[in-house]
Amino acid sequence: MTLSRIWAGLVGIVGLLSILTAFQHWFDLNSIELQRGIVGNSVAGKANIRADVGGIFLAIGIFMLLASWKRSAHWALATLLLILSALTGRLLSLSIDGIGTGILPPILIEMLFAGMMAVAWRLWSEKVPEGL
Repeated sequence: MTLSRIWAGLVGIVGLLSILTAFQHWFDLNSIELQRGIVGNSVAGKANIRADVGGIFLAIGIFMLLASWKRSAHWALATLLLILSALTGRLLSLSIDGIGTGILPPILIEMLFAGMMAVAWRLWSEKVPEGL
């Protein structure tokens, strides 16, 4: 088994976990409040959690699955950019608001996943281009 194949399996597993996290943001808002400190105080607030937070987890998960299945550098890079956009928001919040309860674990997880996708991008950039 090659490193590329092992990495594809790892990326696929994390992609599935990301999709499960999206479902949690859609259907179990009470646990999100406890775990992440995100509160939907109104119908609009709940809709924003489902759309914005759940949506990015779903997109990351789908992109990871596509990257994994095709071993595609293009999908790996797209996933990396999504993760880095979320990480940018967290680092901006850290610089504006300072360190608070629960802020560091998601930052570390996103850094880990960004690194994982950077490795995937590098690994899968070596194969013959897929075409357009």
